[in-house]
Amino acid sequence: MKNINTNKRLINKPLSGLFIFLAAVLLIISGCMETSTPENRETHEITVRTFLRTDNNPELTPIEGVLVDVEGADENAIGSGQGTTNNLGLANFDITSPLIGANYNITANYNGETQYKSNLLICRDTLLVFVFDNSTVNNIDCSMINGSDSLIFYDDLGSRLISQNSPPGVNRYERCRTISNSLSNPETITAQIPAATSPFELVSVILDGTNVPLNTNDIQIEPGSSITFCFSVSTEEAGRFNETVQIPLTCGGSQGNFSLYLDAEIVAPQCDCEELPDSYTFVMPESVEVGESAEHIETVLTNTLPCAVTIGFSNIDNGDEWEILSPDFPLRLEEGESIELSVRFTPTTAEQSTAVVTYLIQPEGSNQSCEFEVYLEGQGCSNACPLFSTNDLFYETFGSERTVDTLSNRNDNRVFASVSDWNESVATRNYYVMNPDTACGDVVINIIASGADSYADEYYEVSPRSLTLAPGQKGTFTVVFTAPEVAEFRDIIAERGATGSIMDSLFKVNIRLTTRGCSQSLEANAVVTSFPDISPIINLRAYNQSTPQKPDPENEVYTFGDDARTINKGTDGSPGEYPPLNGQIYIDVDDNTATANPPQEPILTSVNNNVEMKLWRRAYAESDFTNVPQLVTQFLTDPNYETGYSTNPIRNIQIGDVYAIRSGGFIYALLYIRRVDNGTENTSSKQSGIEFRAVYPIYAF
Repeated sequence: MKNINTNKRLINKPLSGLFIFLAAVLLIISGCMETSTPENRETHEITVRTFLRTDNNPELTPIEGVLVDVEGADENAIGSGQGTTNNLGLANFDITSPLIGANYNITANYNGETQYKSNLLICRDTLLVFVFDNSTVNNIDCSMINGSDSLIFYDDLGSRLISQNSPPGVNRYERCRTISNSLSNPETITAQIPAATSPFELVSVILDGTNVPLNTNDIQIEPGSSITFCFSVSTEEAGRFNETVQIPLTCGGSQGNFSLYLDAEIVAPQCDCEELPDSYTFVMPESVEVGESAEHIETVLTNTLPCAVTIGFSNIDNGDEWEILSPDFPLRLEEGESIELSVRFTPTTAEQSTAVVTYLIQPEGSNQSCEFEVYLEGQGCSNACPLFSTNDLFYETFGSERTVDTLSNRNDNRVFASVSDWNESVATRNYYVMNPDTACGDVVINIIASGADSYADEYYEVSPRSLTLAPGQKGTFTVVFTAPEVAEFRDIIAERGATGSIMDSLFKVNIRLTTRGCSQSLEANAVVTSFPDISPIINLRAYNQSTPQKPDPENEVYTFGDDARTINKGTDGSPGEYPPLNGQIYIDVDDNTATANPPQEPILTSVNNNVEMKLWRRAYAESDFTNVPQLVTQFLTDPNYETGYSTNPIRNIQIGDVYAIRSGGFIYALLYIRRVDNGTENTSSKQSGIEFRAVYPIYAF
């Protein structure tokens, strides 16, 4: 394949429009570094471009919608995929392979024809070109058992004259032909595997999209099925080659042959520098620490012309960190000889460094010359401190001011004390560490946690206790705080000699991240409280109520702890069951029919009688209700807080009412009525409902 680069400048040599157009896409660079190991990997891009050649138009036309498959052909190949070409005939695929390269199989399918490029050794960004023609599928049946077609081989630019030893490193081109058993034919056609002689070779047989082993004796082609034969031609020898391949066919008692004419013309390369690659990318295999130097040698060019060339140095752009050690230029390169470039890289910053070295190539006996560019790429690195973040958004370098963070699972930044066998209050937080991509190697980060007292040690868990991160890699460690049970929590406050103030419920753990002279401190706090949280404002409409303005009921219920109403529906999307099966309380009305006229009195009702309710206070100030510690203390010191409950529905709901709700014998909730909707509001749906806030759970022992 022709190596292509946008920066190539030919001297005294006009370019065809097609070649200029192809010069705008990714380059393919032949040859892989043999001094690297499979453990060193890079990510590259395979770019596939597809063209159509028609009988009445010798120019190649990009074709859209070609199905392309990229598949690794050995264990070192990582990355594959399937896609279709865009309106420029382009499709891109990312792969990861060792610097010594890996093998890939690439197929392109267009209009029933599948073309293959098999076992391609790829170690660079690579452009692959598929050229299709407008040949139609050859239809045969028992009445037309004989047939013929031709396969004329072209190079990747659509030229009938194929350069010897092209594409570089592949040295062969493939073409395919398809035979179809007519759907109207009632019988199966049997085909036999044909043979071809060098430089032609049968490389694959595909029956209805499935590969057929080449040692198969008979292939059954059912009516409506198609079989594709793909042949390759080697470009290692120059000459005009043609051969007629016979594909034996049998249908019923009839026998025949499908004749496939193979034709290829391989020409020796001319002493023209355009036949040479125009660029090479020289990559330092490892990052180099700032202030240090590293040397590397690679073969950057092989003279594939049938004549010697003279190569002279032109200039180097952005080369302050680079030094060319050898060879000395100008030099003469005989046919088949190669240049090994020795380079020293001394980075001054921890970032990617690039430079471009330009050489002039003059083929012997030619008055034309052209440029050859070597792209030097290296990564400077620095063993700087890792980065730390509490949110995976903003990172600071280790050594910054101690980070103080509070773990909570509530709106008021608290953690509620646990209750044995009923509830576990857990607050979890993830923290993030990154090894900069400019680092020279892996870093091991030790995570050391110690509680401010024995209580914190008992209730905090930090994991993992170490992270190993490659350059550019992020890691996460988790801090989990599990609150003590209510009774134990009160004992802890007493043991601390405190009166139960909010500071007495502080549990603190100090976390220190350390690595190679760098450290970062984190203080994780959890404030435990035995007071419940207050919900936001909740709107609850009457369950199963329909009105002319709202013909479909929303079926709303409230489950304490969810901090919101829930709309219950059946599995098929229909309104939920009436009365509801799920939830704890809901609002009912006396008349649930769609013809009911407002006002309708909202009725507070228990779901399946699973909670008990009573009116605790009337005309209560909302400001007092939102003072949760005062409210809970007032409720639990009320001598009647345990009595007077019933599962009966509650009527006469008024703004300012506080209803006490009991579940499980010792778990309470308080409900404050902010608004009552009786269906008379002009802006409402004319469904009845209430607006409330709730404090939950309140434990009484």
